[in-house]
Formats: sequence, C-alpha cells, structure tokens
Amino acid sequence: MKQLFLYSIASSFGFVVDLCAFVLLSQWLHIYPARLLAFLLSIAFTYEINNRITFTGNGKRWLYVLGQCKGFLINFGLFVWVSQALNELAWGDYIAFTVGCFAALLFNFFFARRFVFSR
Repeated sequence: MKQLFLYSIASSFGFVVDLCAFVLLSQWLHIYPARLLAFLLSIAFTYEINNRITFTGNGKRWLYVLGQCKGFLINFGLFVWVSQALNELAWGDYIAFTVGCFAALLFNFFFARRFVFSR
C-alpha cells in the first residue's frame, strides 16, 4: 500500500509536468505530437522519483520506459477517444488528457512493481 501511495504521489507530480508541457507545446504543435512530447518528459521525471523514493533503486530504466509506453497506449487511446467524443467542449482536450492519465496509472504501477523494480 505504501508503494502505491508513493507511486501515486510521484505520478501526480508527473501529471503536473505532463499537463504543463502539454499546455505549452499545444500552443505551437498539433495536440497529438504535443501530447507525445509531454508524455516523454513526464517519463523521465517520474522514473527518477520512483527509482529513488518509491521503489528505492535498482530500476531497469529501459524496462520502465517500455512499461510506460504500454501504459501510454492505454492513455493515448483514451485521450483520442474522449477528445473526439468531447470535441464540442472548450475543455474537452484537457478532460481527455486527465482521463487517459488516470486510467493508465494502475497499469503502470503494477508493471513497474512487478517487472522494473522487482528484486
């Protein structure tokens, strides 16, 4: 339970990094490439927190990236689906962004715990 709590905290900070980068990048790029670049920044950020605090080291960075990419498929798939469903709303893209992030959270945690930071 403690690890899930810490992972959720790290993911919350990662969400802020992700959202801020997405908002900034979407001013210059189409929302899909902006979403991808923001996601990559958040991976680098959350790996460091999770490796140092949540799971206390020994993480396999390449496996973390692989797991996050699998989680991103969930995240991005929901983002596209919800953004298209809510395309009439002014904040539809941001709602879609949030839904995708939170849906992938549990998948990412269990993948990281089981494969990336297993002892």
